[in-house]
Amino acid sequence: MKRLAFVLLLVGCGVEPEVNSDLRHVTYEPIIDTDLQELVDEFQQDCPRAQMIRLKSLTWTGNVRIEERPNRIGVCYANGTIELADSFRGELNPIILKMLVYHELGHCVLNLPHSQTGIMAPALNIRANQYFMEHEQELIAGLCPQ
Repeated sequence: MKRLAFVLLLVGCGVEPEVNSDLRHVTYEPIIDTDLQELVDEFQQDCPRAQMIRLKSLTWTGNVRIEERPNRIGVCYANGTIELADSFRGELNPIILKMLVYHELGHCVLNLPHSQTGIMAPALNIRANQYFMEHEQELIAGLCPQ
């Protein structure tokens, strides 16, 4: 028994290994549904101050947490996960989808709360297509000041 303890001690002792500094800065690629990637790329261009490292995923889902509230289309969780309700996938035209994605990215990567107006308003009117088309750049500028 004494020999076993001595051997374990020898194995456990020694010089501390060198730490590779690259390991402290491990990055990962977020999981983004293919049809949403272009919007994430546009967001990065429109909002250069965005801390995209916070984004873990952006996906369509049939997740019950979203589906329990029929008017909720998207949600950003504190861990950087954004889920969009799959049941709305076919109903959202491109401009409304962009506003929705920008809204959720506003929460997750810009750490913005809801506001009374603009993209960060808590409810996006999915029928306000004309308004969003006419004011798109103004709305984005309000979200992402340079």
